[in-house]
Amino acid sequence: MLDYENNTIPIRALVVDDEKPIIEMLDSILSTFGIQDIYIAYNGEEGLNMFNKHSPDIVITDYYMPIMDGVELYKAIKIARPEIPVIFFTGQEKKVAARLEIDGLKPDYIVSKVFLRIEMIADIFKECFPDYNFTELKFS
Repeated sequence: MLDYENNTIPIRALVVDDEKPIIEMLDSILSTFGIQDIYIAYNGEEGLNMFNKHSPDIVITDYYMPIMDGVELYKAIKIARPEIPVIFFTGQEKKVAARLEIDGLKPDYIVSKVFLRIEMIADIFKECFPDYNFTELKFS
């Protein structure tokens, strides 16, 4: 959980996935971390619109989605704001990396839906936001 006494600006996160149960799970995980500003989109195009409207600090996206997939969303985000970390949360890790490699790109982070460990997401947030004072997260 974030220690808001020492952090003056909350982290804004955008979660993009076409599966409502995944969205709900990620929303719950991020809330556990103390993230209060969580924006939700159900496809890449909607995600890009939310990105432009809310200017999040971090994006978590699926790969396969209707209208615009996660790789196209990643490219658009990196053109607009290359400093924003993007986490691919997918069951298609190798396909994401291969698609990006074609364009000479490398993913910021990939977390497997199949082998999810919440600690992995927590570690990524700690790495992306080192100035925030995260308290130890306990998982049962």
